[in-house]
Amino acid sequence: MPSGVSSISRARLCLRSALKRKARCSSNAVRWNTDKVFIHGDEDRAKSSRSSCMTLCNNSAPCDEVKNANFDGMIIGIGTDIALVARIRKLSAAAVSRLLTEKELAYCKRYTDPHVRITGRFAAKEAVLKALGTGLSGGISWRQIEILPDAKGAPKASFKGEIKRRLREMNATRCHISISHQGAYAAAFAVLENKF
Repeated sequence: MPSGVSSISRARLCLRSALKRKARCSSNAVRWNTDKVFIHGDEDRAKSSRSSCMTLCNNSAPCDEVKNANFDGMIIGIGTDIALVARIRKLSAAAVSRLLTEKELAYCKRYTDPHVRITGRFAAKEAVLKALGTGLSGGISWRQIEILPDAKGAPKASFKGEIKRRLREMNATRCHISISHQGAYAAAFAVLENKF
């Protein structure tokens, strides 16, 4: 694999290779450049490209560079949410205990204003549910998602119950979480990934 190839380019290569195999395409090479992936037979587009293309494969099977690429997986779901801290601050202790696990609540209470952290966890859980595409339906509840910091302090999600079953059904192998707090708001992103 050429140095400097982004994970997006690797994803394009892997996807193109898989599609060729699936369709039993007769084309015999995958071509790569910084913007597009080309298949032989698409020479006009390749020639008009500003950057030169490299042939990575010379048969219809995926080449070793693609098979052995440091490729983490394919994104299967993306979710985002933004939440107002004041809205979470108005919730009763009972309502907060329905949103957070005991470990999450203990983590949030370590801070001067725990509501900021609670709002971040709420936004992250909403983002996960959006990435999953289900919302709170079919037996999924807030406490089936637990978001705690890893050893480096980055948020890490763990799952149980129905949501864990649904994630397995989707072949989701990783869930990336990002939480941001700014003033009156907390925002979060969740990305579900599976192995390609």
